[in-house]
Amino acid sequence: MVLRIKSVFKDALLKYRAIQLASGIKNVSIERQLNYFDDFIIENEISEIIFTKEMASKWYAYRKEQNEATRYIRISWSIHFLNYLKSIGYDVYIPRLPKYAGSKQQSYIYTDEEIARYFKNIDSYSNSDPMMVLCLPVIFRILYSCGTRIGETLSIKVKDVDLAEGIIRLSNTKNEKVRNIVVGDDLRNLLNQYAYKCLYLKKDNDYFFAHKDNRRISEQSIYKYHRKALRDSNIKYIGNGLGPRLHDWRHTFAVTSLLNFENAGCDINNVLPILSTYLGHTSIASTERYIKLVAHHFDEIVNKTKETTIYIRGDQNDN
Repeated sequence: MVLRIKSVFKDALLKYRAIQLASGIKNVSIERQLNYFDDFIIENEISEIIFTKEMASKWYAYRKEQNEATRYIRISWSIHFLNYLKSIGYDVYIPRLPKYAGSKQQSYIYTDEEIARYFKNIDSYSNSDPMMVLCLPVIFRILYSCGTRIGETLSIKVKDVDLAEGIIRLSNTKNEKVRNIVVGDDLRNLLNQYAYKCLYLKKDNDYFFAHKDNRRISEQSIYKYHRKALRDSNIKYIGNGLGPRLHDWRHTFAVTSLLNFENAGCDINNVLPILSTYLGHTSIASTERYIKLVAHHFDEIVNKTKETTIYIRGDQNDN
């Protein structure tokens, strides 16, 4: 997670961050919440360090795409931060912590037909930033073909991608555990096409996916395209933790991988540790739940070993 705070709360947020780090809280968890709060302050054009009851109501409803668990964590964190502000002399309103009834999330598994329609639309979108247009087909296919999380995908830097071998190094991960993922030949070719068109002026520490001014592409921007693709692909958005979410591409990857292993006659018990490591899970138990999803969706999901033909619009033969 990249820290990008710019609001009037910047100094206070940085001081609070230092206190949390000193107490042993992981940096990645802190910075995500700092960015959420700072984005909210900027979007609401708040120019002084205040937090009113009216602002609290907006903060509760902020980022509608978040599930109940993530929203609970965000608001809980903000209450601690606001209490810190109050302790150093600021007159701020402290909201109540909402009730947490537990996550209602369910994994949504995309069908072959939905995948085809979805990527056809992703490949057709335009943007005033030509770099964004070139990034979209690659980002979404990494999510689908590799089962990566959106945050770790957008944090990939130029130095993290071995184009010759088709290996991507993920360093900004949920569990702060660096891991390497190997991509298929189709995706490796796509990455090389993208690099040929977009990376010739970039340095090793620049983001692999960035706007034309070199800014990192935000998760919120990708989420907006995801919702647009669902709508244009006639895939009903259920919401309330029932998807289809961006994160459900990760679930689809996991279920598809297990189904392909099963169809190939592999012993699932032997491949679970491999898939668990690839996904970056801290325990095999986190991966085992996908076995039930394979059984549940067996009739719906067919072998997806042949990936959808992938390309970047324009010079499609630059292989």
